[in-house]
Amino acid sequence: MNDLEKISKFITDKKIYKNSTIKNVDYRKKDYKSFERCDFRGTIIDTVYFYNNSFDRADFISSFFKDVVFDGVNFGAPQFKNCIFDSVKFIGCKYNSAVFIDCLFKGCSFFDEHIFCNIINSTFQETKIESCKFERSSLDKNYFYNCLIKNVDFATMHAEDLQFKSTQFVNVLMDIEYVFTYLFDNSNDFKNIVLLDRGERIKHQINSINQIIEDLLNQERFYEVFNLFILYDMQERLIYVLKKLLNSVKKQNNALKSIYNINQIIDAMNFYIIENILDLDVFFSLLNLLKLHNFTPLDDFKKITIAEKIYILEQSILNINFSTYRLKKSCFKQRNINMIFSSVIENEKMAEEYLNNILDKISRAIDNQDKYTIIKKEKGSWIFTVSTSLIFGLVVIQQIQKIIVNSQKIISNHRTLNFVEKIQKMKIESEMYNFCVSAEKNEKHELDIKSINTSLQEINTSLNIDDVKKIIDIKFSLSDN
Repeated sequence: MNDLEKISKFITDKKIYKNSTIKNVDYRKKDYKSFERCDFRGTIIDTVYFYNNSFDRADFISSFFKDVVFDGVNFGAPQFKNCIFDSVKFIGCKYNSAVFIDCLFKGCSFFDEHIFCNIINSTFQETKIESCKFERSSLDKNYFYNCLIKNVDFATMHAEDLQFKSTQFVNVLMDIEYVFTYLFDNSNDFKNIVLLDRGERIKHQINSINQIIEDLLNQERFYEVFNLFILYDMQERLIYVLKKLLNSVKKQNNALKSIYNINQIIDAMNFYIIENILDLDVFFSLLNLLKLHNFTPLDDFKKITIAEKIYILEQSILNINFSTYRLKKSCFKQRNINMIFSSVIENEKMAEEYLNNILDKISRAIDNQDKYTIIKKEKGSWIFTVSTSLIFGLVVIQQIQKIIVNSQKIISNHRTLNFVEKIQKMKIESEMYNFCVSAEKNEKHELDIKSINTSLQEINTSLNIDDVKKIIDIKFSLSDN
């Protein structure tokens, strides 16, 4: 067969199912069919039972699978990119360098799978992974939510930067070389995992953990030590780790490793503050360290990149679920907050009265009158800077959030606040509403609340959309005195 004939055969064999729909097919009742080299880009596959089929070197890009079963299928080395798997079962399939990139697995199950593949930036939601073998595989930056992982050995593969939320582990093995790059929303779930060091089991005990800490610090793997301290409830040692990391930035030959560690620690802080795991007091101290560091001798581009991540971290406090976060007095000791309100009201007196009405309503709701001070006025329309205690500032944030979420949309001065609901949280996408934290020195304010441990969500101020719609911008600055 000459080259032209080989090319012709390849084109003939590469069947195209692009942008088509395959529905209500049961290949258990049909003769064997191969889908090798087939093009499934944009294909919808609905209620199909694949049995002993082959998908070697097939292309699945932006494909959608619904109520599909892959039973005894030979996947070979296909590529799945931007695919959605909804209620899909994988049973006893075989893989040979299969690739899954940016895929969603919702309500799926993997049973008795021998998996040799690369899975990157993918999400597993309400999915069961049971009695599966991962060998020569890699999992990078994947997210598991409300999953069951049972009788699975993660220690036989390269797996980094995984996130687990509401996920149950039963007889799961993980390697200490990677496990402390993973984020868990429940330390008890983490402690159900069996840790392996060069194939030997390690107990979740202080002696074993101290040796791991020492080894990681000697290798300057600061992010993993940082995460370990959170998982084993040693948050008082987090500041020590961050200071050691920031000191290491000064070493020219250590820049890339330091940047990686800093970025990962910022991501971990964002994860754990949203999941109500990281103490607020510790969070504010860590945030202050990051903001005050100048990151010399990094170049300007790297500094800007880190500053951007720190700014996003600052905003994460707006995503805290105050209904479950138990506040401690120590979090607010000697901390004040400046709130900068911009309004659309041109008249100074009317603008000030409008703002006072908002703050007074909140103040009365927590039985605390006049515990704020307007320290600056600017024309623009009118912009007011208000200095108050941190706890009162958080109450204000929470109350305005609640109104906006309940209303879904605020139209003010012909501009709109849009809210997009994501998994587990709501993110603000608007130039009108932003939050920044900085290390400014402000006048100290004291605030006594009858029950500081009461969830902020329980406070009812009777504010409504008309009370806040003329406030078009709010900024915050935090300080330690």
